[in-house]
Amino acid sequence: MTTPWDTFLAAHPAGSICDADDGSTVYEWRRGRRHLTVYVDAGVADYIQSWGSNIALEMDDGIIDTDEGAAALWQWLEGSL
Repeated sequence: MTTPWDTFLAAHPAGSICDADDGSTVYEWRRGRRHLTVYVDAGVADYIQSWGSNIALEMDDGIIDTDEGAAALWQWLEGSL
């Protein structure tokens, strides 16, 4: 079964990939001040998006669970949202 995350990664290879201490795989993209980090573990993809250093005002997080959600994250990263 293909997940929204699988579809997303196939279309947008990561700029950085590494393994985290907890066993998850971490993917990261950067476009200027916009950063998108995705943690994948057991088929679940959690993300953090940031556009500054203020945790309360310039960061968001969630789960990539639909193709539409994955596409919206990429559009945000590219600056079209």
